Amino acid sequence: MKSNTLYQMFLFALAGAVATVVDWVFYYIFLHVFTFKYGYMPASCIGFVFGVLVSYYISIKWIFTARNIKNRKLELIIFFIIGIIGLLLTQLFMYLFNEINPFKEITQMLSNLLSSLFVLTHEWSSRIIVTVIVFFWNFFARKVIIFNDKKV
Repeated sequence: MKSNTLYQMFLFALAGAVATVVDWVFYYIFLHVFTFKYGYMPASCIGFVFGVLVSYYISIKWIFTARNIKNRKLELIIFFIIGIIGLLLTQLFMYLFNEINPFKEITQMLSNLLSSLFVLTHEWSSRIIVTVIVFFWNFFARKVIIFNDKKV
């Protein structure tokens, strides 16, 4: 891994933190304020979409200087396809960590362990784990497919 990649990963993590705050704010709003009938799944989806929009803007403005796709519309489409795959991963892992054993048991143990430090529901423990997993997908997929030096 080149040092440039590590620096970009660091910046992407900072941008991801901003995008995650946006994601989680919308997740919270749709889960608790609007109290969606279907619960955490649509709230997670809506939050994720807003997070991707913030991530794209920050990525093209401050993180990645190399952009191998000359057609900006195509670049945006590919960025969103990667985001949709990330969304599918998010939904899959949210489902696994909230509904399927042993994943559900693992996140419940994490929630119980951290309950002395933070007030975390099982859903929020799952969301934290899922955010880390999808971060790595988003960074490397976008770095390799969109933001590299090879022109398409």
